[in-house]
Amino acid sequence: MRRLRIRGVNAYRKRYRKDSRLPSNPNLYYANKGWSGWRSVWAPKIQPYETHEEFVQAVRKLGIRSVTEYWSRYKEDPRLHCHPCILYAKNGWSGWGALWA
Repeated sequence: MRRLRIRGVNAYRKRYRKDSRLPSNPNLYYANKGWSGWRSVWAPKIQPYETHEEFVQAVRKLGIRSVTEYWSRYKEDPRLHCHPCILYAKNGWSGWGALWA
């Protein structure tokens, strides 16, 4: 839908009749094919860094030097998680201090 420059539900409802590839009710058409709502169409989920090592590299690349700075800047990279201590608890997390050691 991005390629068609449809940017919302109302725009979709106006345009689906002009394109035979678009179903009139995508929520019904895609019900058994992973449909998770209109929001997922325009705002795909961005996955956090898969490994702790990738996370550390991203933090260092931004030049973040403290926990306080992390909390104020982590949204600069959409792949940085708001709670890395939970996300990476079983994948290399050994505390905030280890990021800057």
